[in-house]
Order: sequence, then structure tokens, then C-alpha cells
Amino acid sequence: NDKTAHCYLGCRINEDINFETAKFTAWKKEYDDATDCNPKTYFDIEDYLATIKGTEAPKGSCVSYCQSEF
Repeated sequence: NDKTAHCYLGCRINEDINFETAKFTAWKKEYDDATDCNPKTYFDIEDYLATIKGTEAPKGSCVSYCQSEF
């Protein structure tokens, strides 16, 4: 589902780069949704939080962690 995908993205970025980049990417994606002039998209705080939640996963467990959380 959508929240699982956000979680997975946050987890992978955190593992491969760092937490700060994962946090920025989560914010930037939602910011882009809010400013794309599409009335159907918006800054979804729950998507942002799901991406950040992914950064809490133990190393090497992105899929199982995010599936269990969402």
C-alpha cells in the first residue's frame, strides 16, 4: 500500500545515505505534491510520517518492518 511504499523509501534512503536525506526527501515529496497545481494532491502528513517511520527499521529489514507497520 501507499504507506508501506513511503516507509520503504525512508528506510532505504536512511540505510544507503543518512537520516537527514531521508527526512528531506519525505518533506520534498510532499511539498511537491502541495505545489504542483493539481487540486487532487496535497501535503499528506501521514505520508511524510510513514517515510520517517521507515528510518526506524533495523538495518536490512526494510520490507518486513514496513509491511508489519503498515
